[in-house]
Amino acid sequence: MSNQTQTLGLLLLIALASGALAGGMTAFFMNQGSSPSGPEIEFTLQAFISGFVGVGGDIDGKTNPDLVVPANAKVTIKLLAGDGMPHDFTIDDLVQTDLVALSGNEEATATFAVGDEGTLIYYCSVPGHYTSMNGKLIIGESTADSPDPAVNLDKNVIRKPNDIPAPVGNRSATNVEFTIITEEVTAKLDDGTSFTFWTFNGAVPGPLIRVRVGDNATIHLKNPSTSEHTHSIDFHAVNKDGGGAAFTQAKPGETKSFSFIAEWEGVFIYHCASPHVPTHISKGMYGTISVEPAGGLLDVDYEFYVGQNEIYTKYPKGTQGHQEFDDRKQLEENPDYVIFNGMVNALTLGEYSLNVTINSTVRLFFAVGGPNIISNFHLIGGVWNRVYYETDWSAPNMYNAETIAVVPGSALAIEIDITRTGKFILVDHALTRTFDKGALGFMYAT
Repeated sequence: MSNQTQTLGLLLLIALASGALAGGMTAFFMNQGSSPSGPEIEFTLQAFISGFVGVGGDIDGKTNPDLVVPANAKVTIKLLAGDGMPHDFTIDDLVQTDLVALSGNEEATATFAVGDEGTLIYYCSVPGHYTSMNGKLIIGESTADSPDPAVNLDKNVIRKPNDIPAPVGNRSATNVEFTIITEEVTAKLDDGTSFTFWTFNGAVPGPLIRVRVGDNATIHLKNPSTSEHTHSIDFHAVNKDGGGAAFTQAKPGETKSFSFIAEWEGVFIYHCASPHVPTHISKGMYGTISVEPAGGLLDVDYEFYVGQNEIYTKYPKGTQGHQEFDDRKQLEENPDYVIFNGMVNALTLGEYSLNVTINSTVRLFFAVGGPNIISNFHLIGGVWNRVYYETDWSAPNMYNAETIAVVPGSALAIEIDITRTGKFILVDHALTRTFDKGALGFMYAT
């Protein structure tokens, strides 16, 4: 047995209900003759690929709830089938129920005893299920470590994909100005989960900025006095110190400005460049600038704007309550969430999906803020017909691409010819990020 098991002084007594171990066997794992002396506690959990959902009592309706028990308690876990997939309930070296599923066994039960105070992780051991199906068994009330209640779930920071200014068009180079406001916003990240985002203009990603090559552009970065942190802005399209970050380190209550000549055509990232830079980006401070050619872009029927970033949180995805940022997970590049446009599955929701008609042409601006993970951008049900990848607007350099690797700190433009009706699905084809962490969007063609 592991040191963790020995330290906690755990006695395991598994008694599986219908669908138990073969032949109805009972398995015993005993540690130095320990036996439960505390109360008997029972929890019921229903198993879904999205998480264990509590049934009854204080955990009713909660996903992956903290299961808090006194020291030396006898604990019973009743596991119910939820979505027809096989699932189990596992605590390493302690307990593993039989698999349950609607197509077979519908219920399994495990009974075991715990010893001294401590925290264990429970999870589903089916390959691929851990990401969304894990929680804490907390032994002793004093060890409880749960998130604060969620706040502002009626607010989100989703950037509407059609929230795009008009193309620059066929005009001469001129002077242009843009005001960008940094906003620290607590809003919905997932169902029942909130997070404090740092944003440009209150949404993730920041606004799409459009200029013509040769324009003299002035950026005003305003950091309201209500902010708690210094913010700045670094444009990858700018030939200046720090891409402008050297001139825009704005403390709360300050506005900083700088000007630049738009020298290079193409689509580029911008992001906050105040310490700690990866944290500012992960929390949502990135966006896109499109430097468009003399004569303007070719006409298309629709334009959309999608951004991807990852978020590192103290508690696993699916935990109900207010999520705090986790620096350690960021250092290890192990995000709990990977999202498009500021929320889990944001672009699958009604007004935020991409809606087009048949026999049309779509231009899609796609930005990867990161700060760490490459996106493998893919369209299920179609291809990226023309990709302007790390280049100017003179001609696409990829045709009919299936999956595009877009590195953190990059943006590009894609054109898609809509030749049929139906639902196209936008994903990161590192598919755990889509189906388990939230990077999912729909484009409907009617």
